[in-house]
Amino acid sequence: MSIFEDRERAIESEWARRAERETRLRARRNRIFAEWAAAQAGLTGPEATERARAYAKLDFDPRGEATMLERVAEDLGRTVDTLRSELAACDRAARDDPPD
Repeated sequence: MSIFEDRERAIESEWARRAERETRLRARRNRIFAEWAAAQAGLTGPEATERARAYAKLDFDPRGEATMLERVAEDLGRTVDTLRSELAACDRAARDDPPD
């Protein structure tokens, strides 16, 4: 095996680790945001948990976070633009205390 193949394998491995970490951070951000949105809707207990799960799953929609933000905006009676700042705060919270 040549040094170039070793280097290529190392780069691919690093890229895969970073992609996995970003995926976990995004899932954590979505969970934090979904829990916040459920609390803003005045839900508690199992209802809040189910609503938070439903919101977080919307990010897997082909349109991704846009679908999640639109649904939360509709449920809370807010605009998507006002929710983007809260989503950014949730992203910072997820990165400040990463799951790794």
